[in-house]
Amino acid sequence: MPIREAHSALNLACQEAATWGTDQVVSVNLSPVQFKNTNLLHVVTLALVDTGLPARAITELSSSLMIKTTAEGVETPEQMELLRAEGCSHFQGFLYGRPVPASERLITLRQIDGARPAATK
Repeated sequence: MPIREAHSALNLACQEAATWGTDQVVSVNLSPVQFKNTNLLHVVTLALVDTGLPARAITELSSSLMIKTTAEGVETPEQMELLRAEGCSHFQGFLYGRPVPASERLITLRQIDGARPAATK
């Protein structure tokens, strides 16, 4: 099945699972060729987001594929801990800092790097 058709199958499966109101899981079989497609994670993420299924599904898929997951928009320590428990490996958001121009961020990174002991650089 081409990745385009896999997207439709994923969307249908996720739409169905979203109506269950339980913690049941949904599985969709993919071929080795589909797993080689660099767009696969994007397709899966869209299907989950479009149907409102929880982030746990994304983190479980990422973990099973040994792909690191970045949670965006993390604003509180509680959100970060929940996402960490769900399997996210990386985080970004206001909890870690407000948006700044790249030039300001480089200054901060240089200051942090300069403050580290030589053995950790």
